[in-house]
Amino acid sequence: MNLERQVLQFTNITPGQSGDIRALPLGITAVGYKLNWTGTYTQSATAGALNADSPFGFFANITLQLGGGFNLKSADGRFWKFYNQIQRKGVPNNFVAPAVTSNAVTPISAQLFMDLAQPEMVPPLDQAFVLDTRLLSALNLVFNWGTAADIATNSTSITLMTMTVVSLESPTLAGPASRQQVSVQGPTAPTAAGNLDFIITSQGPAYRGIAISFRSGNTAPNDAAGDDTICNNISLIADNAVRYLDQEPYGQIQQENKAVFLMQSSWPAGWVVLDFAKDKTLAHLLYTQTRKQLILRLNLNSLPSNPWIVVYPINDILVIRRAVGTKPAGVRSRVLTPRR
Repeated sequence: MNLERQVLQFTNITPGQSGDIRALPLGITAVGYKLNWTGTYTQSATAGALNADSPFGFFANITLQLGGGFNLKSADGRFWKFYNQIQRKGVPNNFVAPAVTSNAVTPISAQLFMDLAQPEMVPPLDQAFVLDTRLLSALNLVFNWGTAADIATNSTSITLMTMTVVSLESPTLAGPASRQQVSVQGPTAPTAAGNLDFIITSQGPAYRGIAISFRSGNTAPNDAAGDDTICNNISLIADNAVRYLDQEPYGQIQQENKAVFLMQSSWPAGWVVLDFAKDKTLAHLLYTQTRKQLILRLNLNSLPSNPWIVVYPINDILVIRRAVGTKPAGVRSRVLTPRR
């Protein structure tokens, strides 16, 4: 059974600040971290409207950074809200959005998970991705904070904030283990209909998936609403014209996502995932060791006002040890298991 322990709490949060580094203690095997944020929101004399995914837009970026400046997980709060939900079979994060009536003063809160274990994978893979912090020289959470304007329109302020970080720890696992890395490309503002290419890092990563967020209607990408009308189809092309996806309709990918992640009635607008682990194993990861290039090609429809696209590559950094059993594709006579 995993253990929980509060490891960090702070109140000196400055809206709009970037690069706010908070050190996490070492000496444990982390399964993940739970972030609980609270505050008080004040609306101006003019009533407002909540921004998309409010209040998660307040987290412009959250990074889990290892010693040496290696970013293991780095993305905005709206991504973490989405990814947490698909990893937990559609269960949404706990949050309280504020009232936006004239002069309202209300509490506000949000909960996010920085998972290291992969709870949606089949056992024992669900516990094969952990982080033994005894092997690190440092471990930090780095925050880029938004402002009250990222929560709702016509806002006045957000005050009395507290961030509490709880570690989720394994008392039995230790040593090198696999890790999942999350990064972000964008936001990008497309300017015309037709094909738009993103270069995805190749020659090494084993991709679990690529999440893509399409947004529109706001000059600030972090506050723009999810939009399913922007993308027509998606291709994923490697060198020698190898196509892992070939003009796959956007709506078809999204429908498959709903079934795989058990979110038929609650899939958020503007999101799709190119999922290379639909069976919740490592058998079909997209291995790129022998690929010189990887191009994500988005075919766009006529664009709405203020369109935005954000791409989130998700790759598995695998630790392989010799064992008897089923092997993941591309690995000879080996299987991923957690070290004990």
